[in-house]
Order: sequence, then structure tokens, then C-alpha cells
Amino acid sequence: MSTPRRPRSSRIEDVNQRAFEDALGEFFVYRELRRDIGVDGQVEIFDRDDTTGLTFDVQLRATDSQDHSRARRVRLRHGQVDYWRSRNGPTLIVRYLGASRRLYARWLHSYDRFFDGEPSEKTMPLPMRDEDLLDAARRDRLAAEVDAYRTLQRAALTLPLAMCAAVEEASTSHTELLLALRAANRTPDVLHIEAQPGRPEDLRLLIRADQLSVQLAGVTGATVHVKTDDVPVEHLARELLALLAMAMAGAGHSTLAGRLAYAYLADSRLAEDLDVVMTLSSAMAQARQVREALELAEAVDLRGGEAAGHSSSFMLVALVHARALTAPESALRIATIEARIKRRIAAADRTGAASEAVSLANAQRNLGEHGRALAALERALRLDPGYADRAHFYGERAATRALSGRYGEAAADYGRALELGASHFTRALAADATLFAGRYAEAAQALHEYVELEEDPVRAAEYVLKLVLTDELRLRGIERQARRTAQAEKLADRAARAASPATSRELAEEALRLDALCSLAWFNLAIALREGGADDEKVAHAWLCAAVTMEWDPTVWADALLSVTDDGLVLSLLLTARRMTGEAVFETLAAFARERGLGEMLERLPELIDSLPAERDEGVTVRAIVGGEVEHIRIPSRTSPVARVAT
Repeated sequence: MSTPRRPRSSRIEDVNQRAFEDALGEFFVYRELRRDIGVDGQVEIFDRDDTTGLTFDVQLRATDSQDHSRARRVRLRHGQVDYWRSRNGPTLIVRYLGASRRLYARWLHSYDRFFDGEPSEKTMPLPMRDEDLLDAARRDRLAAEVDAYRTLQRAALTLPLAMCAAVEEASTSHTELLLALRAANRTPDVLHIEAQPGRPEDLRLLIRADQLSVQLAGVTGATVHVKTDDVPVEHLARELLALLAMAMAGAGHSTLAGRLAYAYLADSRLAEDLDVVMTLSSAMAQARQVREALELAEAVDLRGGEAAGHSSSFMLVALVHARALTAPESALRIATIEARIKRRIAAADRTGAASEAVSLANAQRNLGEHGRALAALERALRLDPGYADRAHFYGERAATRALSGRYGEAAADYGRALELGASHFTRALAADATLFAGRYAEAAQALHEYVELEEDPVRAAEYVLKLVLTDELRLRGIERQARRTAQAEKLADRAARAASPATSRELAEEALRLDALCSLAWFNLAIALREGGADDEKVAHAWLCAAVTMEWDPTVWADALLSVTDDGLVLSLLLTARRMTGEAVFETLAAFARERGLGEMLERLPELIDSLPAERDEGVTVRAIVGGEVEHIRIPSRTSPVARVAT
């Protein structure tokens, strides 16, 4: 009987692990992890008999290919890379070459798109270089690299950072670079340039003949590929300091990245690189550096050329925080945009001026100055008549008209945007505008069309509830209405003071015939129905309609949630209430359940909250012209990476 044999791939992986453990030596302890963890193992570093607290993940990759050059090429799937990067520590990719019995090791974070190659749709290349050979010297640097990496990952770094100036195979001398960096250093409280060139595991500002590089502990950093010979050293110094901002953004230190960008980017050629600009503007948004971003936008715009074209990215920081700007920040935002418009008109750039006029409209809309915002949009249209054929222009104007109470015109603009190819969600916005214009039957049809095709329950939730509202209006025979809001509110107020539930109900219903979206009328109707012993479903739907029309009030949402029994509507209520009021609705719901003796609801509440789908981070999406193509660029409102999607 033949003995079962293990496959060659399994055996060579075992050889890889043994070879790696042997190469580590006595002060490194390798522990194999379960395969379902997502990494092969973890190494703990010791100082003789004492633990240092330093660890790093290990992923083993072995090959028995006879082609030495090919054997050193490693490709990693994007899903794996994303997982390793999300873990709390660096990941070492270990490559064992079975044919030559050589072992290579390289940090995942050292990937360089320029030298290592572009990623494919499914994988990222990480070739093993000569310097990645895992010999004794390379092994001895691992502990220092991990220690420095951990230091960089701390929430607060100790300032000033001690950076070393280093030169390798370049015409510039170390002394020249050191003096140039010290002369260019405008942020001595953030950065100190050490006299010594440092080692690869230190924090280094490095010049080579074909690149400028910021090396943070040898495992992360930033690199720009450029010929450095014959470039004045003072220029190289400024570029390195701007590049340090990128490295800090990559290490997760947004505040520090923003400070460095504010100090150095305006004088750097990196301001001409959209990826750099978007990364740093995202860091400044996360750090809420509004004033600094606006001033940097102005400084970069004054340079002209390609950098000026990207400078608007820094204006997005104010857009991200538009709802919480201080008065001085809002004034600076308006003044900066107006200066940008004047410069573009002076340069006969009517298209650019029109784009800035749209930005001005957004800023004025954020301030509640809807008349001025509409005037700015009309100005944009005069400067660039091409806006008449762009969906996003009609979307901007529709939103502004809706906020100024011109709902019919807003609905028409949203309709035009849809004709020009606007997103499916524009149907929901059009339905909203139609609803508030008093065209309820028409709005119901639009809501049905939107909800039927919307696959995201979080986005659909609000509009599912509004369908219930339109059904209630249909039952009352209210399909279209010239809304008389002031008169309706007076009647609704009388309903609150009525002597009996029946009288209150009658007055509330009369108020709805004047304005079917009168929130106070729905609120008092719900109370009257409940106190009058009406059917549970009627009470529940009245509370739901009150919540939809009084969306800022967590108490109304809580009453609706305690009245509605349909599971689908409960989910839509929870999702919409969370978006409108945040955690306040859950606190109010718990308080109401406790006061009313609803113990079962009180017990179920944590489970209900945990079962909700995650909130969407919509952030801010903007349009940019990149190489003649339109790109939609999203600046997240939270600390996630910038997402760029070419369209």
C-alpha cells in the first residue's frame, strides 16, 4: 500500500517557515497563527530575556521556480493587502526561493508604484530587491524599524520630530543638504534637522540621483521620482519638506500633515500633482484646518499654471465643514472665492470663473443667503452657457430653489437634471420638491419609482416613510394643494388647546386641508387620536407623518417608533431618525419606554440599534478636470482615504 504524499506546495511552505525561523535568531520568536486569521504568523522581539512589547505580522510566500528573477516577483491580492494594512502593526512579506535556498523579506508598506510597477485590477506587485535578502545585517535592523513604526503610529508624536538629512549616490553633499533644510525649515516646533545622516531605520529626508524620499522608519514614507542632479539644493530642500507632509498623511497624522502642507506646499512642485493635493486636502479636512486650507488655496492659486488648477481642492475643506464654520471662516471662504473669480475673469478664463461662481453659490447657500446663491448660479450660467446642458448645474439650482421655498421651480430643475443623466437619487430629490410644492399625487408616483429601484435600505428609508404620508393624503382626498402654511399653523395651535380629543382632531384635520405638510397639525392629530381611543394603525400613521414633517425632533420620532408595529416601517423609522437626530432618538426612546413601563422595548433597544446597517459616509463629491477627463472626487467626512472614481 502506498503512503499518502503531501503536495509540493505544502512542503515548500513548511521549508519557508523553518528557514525564516532559523534566520531570525534567538531574540525573535515566531508564533504560527491559525490560517483563518489572515496572516501566517507573528514575531515577538525580545531583548535577551525581556520582552520589548514589539511585534510584527508575517506572511510567508515560497516558490520553487528555477527562474531566479521570476521567483523574486511577488504579487499580493488587494483584499489581502487591505486586511494587512488595517491591522495594528507592520506586515513583513517573506519570500523563500526553493531553488537557491535564499530568503528575502520586505515590509508591505515599502511598496513604490514607480519602481515596483502599477497594480493590476486584482493584485499589487511587491518584488524582492537585492537589499531585501534576509541576512544577519537585515535581521538586526528589524527591531529598530518596528520600534520606529510603532512610534509613528501613536496618536500624538513627540515634537519636534528629529529628522536626518541623507544623500546617497547624488551630486549634492550631505552638508549642503543639511544647511539647505535648516534654512528652509519654517516649523522648528514641528521639525528638527539632525546633523548626522542617520541609518535606514531612522526618520530621514533622502536625496538620490533619481529621487527624493522621506523614509519613516524604513517601513513607510513618501517618494517622488525626479532627476536631482543640477537642481539647486535649496529647491530640493523645499520639495523634501513638502514631501514630508505626504508621508505624515500616509502615517495617519492628519494634523501634522496639514501643518506641513500649509508651511511648504505652495512653494513645491508637488502642488502640481492632483493625487498629492487631494491627499493633503483630505488630511486638512480631517484635522479641521479650515483657515489654513483657505489661505493655502489662495497661495497656490496665485502661482498660476497647473498648480492653480488643483488649488480648488483646498477649498473643499471649508465645504466639508460648511455647517460648522465660524463667522470669520465663512467670511474668508467668501472672500477667497470672489478673489478666484476676479483672477479668472482677468485671465479671460470664463469657464474657470463660472466654476468658482458655483462654489460661491454653495458658500452663500450654506450661510442661508439663498437669493445671493441663486444670483451666483445665474452668473455662472452667463459666464459659461455650457452649464445649460449639465445635470449637476440643475441639481445645484434645484437645491437652492428648494431651500428658498421655490419648490415648483426646484422640481422642474430636478426633472431637467434627470433628463441630462443625473443619478437615480435625484428622483428622490425631485419627489421631495414635488411633495413640498403641494403636488401630492404626482409626488407619490415619483416616490414609488424611486423606492422600487433603490437597493440601499439606508438611502430608501426616508422615502418609504414619505410614501406612507402620501397614502394618508390620498385617503383624505388631498391630491394637490396650494399650501396655506400660516393659516394651517394657527388652526393646529388651536387644536393643541381644544377642550376635547374630538375637537382637537377636527381642528387638526381642517389644518391639514389648508396645508397637508403642517407638522404641528399631524402632531396634534396623533395626540387626539391616541387620547380618543382611535384605531392603533391610525395613531401610528399620524405619528409617522408628524415625524416626517417634524424631522428635527427626537421626541416625535420616539413616539412614532413606539406606535408603529410593522417591522419594515420600524426599520425605516430607526434609520431616518438616526440620520436626522443622531443618538438623541435612541436616548429619548429609552426614556419613553422606561416612563411608560415598556420593559420589552427597553430590553430590545440595544439589539435593534446594533442591527441597523452602518451609516453611509457620503462626504463631499466634487468634479475636477484631470488630463482632459472629468473625475468625481470624494472627500470623506471621516478619516478614510480619498476615493477617486474616473467617469
